[in-house]
Amino acid sequence: MAVIYSPRLYAIYFLIRLLLKYQRYIKFAIVGGIGCIVNWTILYCLTEFTGLWYIASAVVGIVIANTINYFVNHNWAFEKERSNNNNLAMGWVKYMTTIGICSLVYLGVLALLTERFGVWYIASAVMAVGVSSTLSFLSVRKIVWGKK
Repeated sequence: MAVIYSPRLYAIYFLIRLLLKYQRYIKFAIVGGIGCIVNWTILYCLTEFTGLWYIASAVVGIVIANTINYFVNHNWAFEKERSNNNNLAMGWVKYMTTIGICSLVYLGVLALLTERFGVWYIASAVMAVGVSSTLSFLSVRKIVWGKK
């Protein structure tokens, strides 16, 4: 029997295996992307329309976006690990504490790029997420939804 090799079929097979292997991270990234939109909208609106300092606006955005992210991650990205996080309120506290520490990295990069290098605060926020997102994923996966 002849084996038919098609580069296109192999690419599709490889892509499906990759998606399945990194499914949790991809879901976390999608949730994080939605959280970023919420965070940056709050950051922009509070800074531009109320005159609030951009760092204070960022903190408000982080708290609101990450509260939403926790519940979506709990019910979707980490649905298989939910049994490791039975107490929703305690899980939220662990999540916000863990993300809060990671958010210090985000806020540091945001302030550094904006204050030191004169980058527009929204562009700085986008770059800061790039620095802090992997740290956030690794932290919450282990601390909030990790096995006890």
